[in-house]
Amino acid sequence: MRKKLIEVALPLEAINAESAREKSIRHGHPSTLHLWWARRPLAACRAVLWASLVDDPSSWPEKFPTEAEQTKERQRLFDILGRITIETDKKGNQKQKVRGLVSWDDIKDEQTINEAQREIARCLAWSRGEEPPTNPEAVRDYIAQHAPPVYDPFAGGGSIPLEAQRLGLEAHASDLNPVAVLINKALIEIPPRFKDCPPVNPEERREERGVRSEKMGGSSEETGEGQEEKNALSGTDCLAKGDESSTGDISSRTETSKGGNLRDEITNNKSSSINSSEYRRGMDKGVQQGQSSFSSNLSGFSSRDRDTSDPMRTGRVVSSGGDAGSQGFVGGSQSDTNNDASEDENRELRGEESEVRKAATQSSLLFPLSYKGAQGLAADVRFYGQWMRDEAFQRIGHLYPQVELPEGGKATVIAWIWARSVRCPNPACGCQMPLVRSFQLSKKKGRTAWVEPVVEERREKREDRREGEEERREKREDRREGEEERREKREDRREGEEERREKREDRREGEEERKQDNVLTSNSSLLSPGDNALTSNSSLLSPRIRFEVRTGEGEIPEGTVQRKGARCLACETPVGLDYVRSEGKAKRMSQQLMAVVAESKQGRVYLSPTVEHIKIANSAEPTWKPEADLPKNTRDFKTPNYGMRTFAELFTPRQLVALTTFSDLVTEVKEKVIEDAINAGLSDDDITLENGGTGVKAYAEAIGTYLAFGVSRLSNRSSTICIWNQIGEKIEQTFARQAIPMTWDFAEANIFSSSTGSWQGSLEWIPKVVECSDCEVNSIAVLQNCQESSYSNQHLVSTDPPYYDNIGYSDLSDFFYVWLRRSLHTTYPPILNTLLTPKAHELVATPYRFNGDKQKAQTFFEKGLGKAFNQMHTVSHADYPMTVYYAFKQTEAETKGNGDQSIASTGWETMLEGLMKAGFSIDGTWPMRTERPTGVKISMNALASSIVLVCRPRPETATQTTRRQFLSELKRELPKALKTLQQGNIAPVDLAQASIGPGMAIYSQYTAVLENDGSPMPVRTALQLINQILDEFLTEQEGEFDGDTRWALTWFEQNQFNPGQYGDAETLSKAKNTSVQGMVEAGIIEAKAGKVRLLKREELPTDWTPDTNTRMPDWELTQYLIRELLNNGEMGAAELLSKLGDRGEGTRDLAYRLYSLCERKNWAQDAIAYNSLVTAWPEITRLAIEFQSQTSQQTTLDF
Repeated sequence: MRKKLIEVALPLEAINAESAREKSIRHGHPSTLHLWWARRPLAACRAVLWASLVDDPSSWPEKFPTEAEQTKERQRLFDILGRITIETDKKGNQKQKVRGLVSWDDIKDEQTINEAQREIARCLAWSRGEEPPTNPEAVRDYIAQHAPPVYDPFAGGGSIPLEAQRLGLEAHASDLNPVAVLINKALIEIPPRFKDCPPVNPEERREERGVRSEKMGGSSEETGEGQEEKNALSGTDCLAKGDESSTGDISSRTETSKGGNLRDEITNNKSSSINSSEYRRGMDKGVQQGQSSFSSNLSGFSSRDRDTSDPMRTGRVVSSGGDAGSQGFVGGSQSDTNNDASEDENRELRGEESEVRKAATQSSLLFPLSYKGAQGLAADVRFYGQWMRDEAFQRIGHLYPQVELPEGGKATVIAWIWARSVRCPNPACGCQMPLVRSFQLSKKKGRTAWVEPVVEERREKREDRREGEEERREKREDRREGEEERREKREDRREGEEERREKREDRREGEEERKQDNVLTSNSSLLSPGDNALTSNSSLLSPRIRFEVRTGEGEIPEGTVQRKGARCLACETPVGLDYVRSEGKAKRMSQQLMAVVAESKQGRVYLSPTVEHIKIANSAEPTWKPEADLPKNTRDFKTPNYGMRTFAELFTPRQLVALTTFSDLVTEVKEKVIEDAINAGLSDDDITLENGGTGVKAYAEAIGTYLAFGVSRLSNRSSTICIWNQIGEKIEQTFARQAIPMTWDFAEANIFSSSTGSWQGSLEWIPKVVECSDCEVNSIAVLQNCQESSYSNQHLVSTDPPYYDNIGYSDLSDFFYVWLRRSLHTTYPPILNTLLTPKAHELVATPYRFNGDKQKAQTFFEKGLGKAFNQMHTVSHADYPMTVYYAFKQTEAETKGNGDQSIASTGWETMLEGLMKAGFSIDGTWPMRTERPTGVKISMNALASSIVLVCRPRPETATQTTRRQFLSELKRELPKALKTLQQGNIAPVDLAQASIGPGMAIYSQYTAVLENDGSPMPVRTALQLINQILDEFLTEQEGEFDGDTRWALTWFEQNQFNPGQYGDAETLSKAKNTSVQGMVEAGIIEAKAGKVRLLKREELPTDWTPDTNTRMPDWELTQYLIRELLNNGEMGAAELLSKLGDRGEGTRDLAYRLYSLCERKNWAQDAIAYNSLVTAWPEITRLAIEFQSQTSQQTTLDF
């Protein structure tokens, strides 16, 4: 068994840098296809897979006999995988750049992929005693034939299967969650199925015919969508339809059915095993034969460059009926297009086909070389997505009116800002009180805007009202003098009304409150609905609150809702959230329009609400609602507490109308694609996508899948959970974090605008992902419980299992599932056959599913994960390590008998226990900085690293050991590993997690570690011992600091920045070999009135420089560096560090110690500051070197 590179060394700095940067990459990145939670960065997955396949040079002593040669070869592999370079941009600025396989920019370069694949093929060939291939095509074939398939049983967002496919390996993705399975299908399964296929939409084909006409130097005569095209297409179809009578020897029908049988075998036959190599050869064979049969006819024609960057072309096809050749195109209606068509195009539509065109058609020019990979598929997603938008606008566009601008003219609305409201509980007020988080609309400098609430007191004289009414009655009677009979009847009715009024007054005599207020209920019918009469002489109606938008300078009012409760704007009555919840549960919570946001020539414009827009919004009547109940998971779902118990109640009526309309159009668009595909000549084999089809039906279902993702993405910014971003001036998504919170004011998007939250904004990301898809290797994604996997052995297993109770994937994904199921239930019946996502077997320790019993939830998770690891052990290839990603920060403190506390983590304990029991040992651990907190997470002290565990089956020769021996090894080996981690700049927030890896590597190499009484040591105890050694390691580092710093550390731990007794400070200073007066002179403490306290960073002198100070404790330097970092960024901190020389290095070690201390004390803000210094340290040191270089050059010039 040869060691792989991942078991020896990795270029961690380059991998981490690119993994963190990747979170800011958007266009074309697979994560933008559809939201999934806690996705692993592609760079990290790519690096882990490649390093798991490539041998470490030490595995080949006959080829690299000396250590120097092995180191040189290892560095060469590092350069292929990831290297950090300093490059100069166009402006002359030097910037750090990651190059190699991990770089998102470099993987678009074919040479980078070829080089990486060549190394994989070389290792495969050497292990087989064969000569490695060198030609890129031969390399890919060799990998496909000999490399193991990659299996991810918790595929989730698809990062691992996608990167396996990119490296040339067949990927097997499985997940229990239907949404995850559909994401994986869209990423790895559908694109290879339709590799190199041109679009079928009539616009693209019309453009293509025009180009071909120009190339042939003649007219473009042809039979428009005629039989000749269909015959030619069916014979030379790159989709390998398997029509035996067609041109070329295409025999993929049988092979395709094999692919379909494989899918059935995986999903239905749990006892069977899968022959991966047979599947790999499945559809490829027919496809390759089909491609070769027509590509040879293309040698006389050159390909053309096609700009596929345009995300959404407007005005394509509006009509949904009629012949595909007569559809409208850009720039006009159907009739306009036909009038403007060239004579050549008219001849095409009349069926007048020239001999030149016939020859071109028969030569498969309908499959131009310009459509590579999934570009044709992406073009159709764009086209039919635009068709859906146009069709939807015809149906529901009236619900999305433009808005009148103050200066005249109209503008397109971007969003409507609403506030929820409940009736004020104060009986003397009773107004509909708005619940508003913030009245501010824009925080941009020079563009400040806010909503100003205006409270209107409404009062009128009741007697005046009565007199006016009587006057009007008399006038009516005078006009009807000749109608004596009707007048008498009116008088009779009036007398009857008086009697009824008197009776009502008698019934209300016992109502003390109304009697005291002299309420005249007999006149209540004269009041408008919702008004309350309060006095006999005057009527004080419930105050009415309206909103006006203000801009420029002014005092912005405070919001009305905080954590502890709300307040009424009209009467200032404080209102508890319990009351708000009860009103919501009683269905008495409503909403009020606060502002309208529109797009003008000058940018965003904020306008006051209008009656017209309110009426239009209220007129929406959805025909369907997702009535399924929200989970009873109060930790992650807050809306049920306020009466919003179903998914439908998360949306406004207008949002529901829009989403259902677009969902219905997914079904309709599939029929349109079928029609256009038949006209384009694709074979109509009636085989579905799920059954391995590649004809018109399968293609239409593929397009429908991507467009259904568009609808699902749209829902993420089309709910009442979406808030308005005051800085970015845009709508935020529902899932700003992994939960559905309660929001008070929300933004409703105009889905027909071109801004965030629109259909265009939702759709445009999808074709960008599709056209960047890898199409070289067929892969599969299946709905499957990993505890009952039907896979056979010989897989390279790499996975990212669930993190105990961190994320309830099925609960969260139900939000999308209800829309995906509505759009795609006929396309994927087995996957979408349940009303909500399956939950019974989901591996998550969620107590609410066990009636709040945490122990039962933990037991369920432990057993399930153990079964999953047992399955992985069965299918894992013996020649390759299994890699497991894990990131779980939550810890629990346990108090021992002597009062000391020990720290453990149930999440880690469960995962490691499962690995041990399944027979794995940990062969290596790598902390990878895969998380980059953004948005609402940026202020949180968020976990930043995943720990990648490299696992091998534990040798059968493994032995037992004692607690004493284990602890001895731990004390000897763990500090070395921790020092290495610090040198690798592991973030302090991640150090405790990262230490688990090397510690458990010692523990897991034994079959058991025996306690003093002979019982096996549980994983929990091992984790506590590892944490104990970590604390000792950090404490021992204090000895390297100066006396002032050691005093400051102890004082800070006891008092933070609060004052303490002078006597205690003096005693401690003697123990640390320093003095209170000396530290006062050093400028780190204040001593007066018998009290001593540490100075905060903001209290330190602003004119301090290291040049004028002789006493500079590490404590002081650390505080100044952090202050520079916070105030002036990395550049400011680097300039200071360049002046500190060797003294600066100790500040980073101190930051580690201080972070550990702050975390233990729950001092979050201080912890964030120290963590930030270490995280930014590589860039600070790089910039400091530049400062030193510039200073040295300037000194030389001055000399």
